[in-house]
This record gives sequence, C-alpha cells and structure tokens, in this order.
Amino acid sequence: MMLGENFLDYSIISQITPFDSVKARYHSMLGVEIGVGFTVTCSMFLIYANLSSNGHMKDGI
Repeated sequence: MMLGENFLDYSIISQITPFDSVKARYHSMLGVEIGVGFTVTCSMFLIYANLSSNGHMKDGI
C-alpha cells in the first residue's frame, strides 16, 4: 500500500532493495516471522513472570 501496490505484496520491496522480487518476498516474510516470534516469546515470558511471582514483581524482571 505504501508503494501503491496490494496489501502484503512483499515482492514490491524489490523496487527499493537490490534483490529480485523472489528474494525480496523471502526476506520480507522472514523479517515479519522473526518479529512475530520475538513478540510471542516476550509475551509468554511476561505471562510466566507474572504468574510465577503472584503478580508482584518487586525488583523488576
């Protein structure tokens, strides 16, 4: 949408990177998956820390 193409069309990234459309799509999806994995990992850690301390984290994480 930012470059005037369809939503989630990662191949358009090839216009602003030195990759062809296949590699641009691969690297874009990899970046999204890494971001999702990091977010889920942090969320699960915070839930575990909150449950294991009975909701009282006195010294922080």
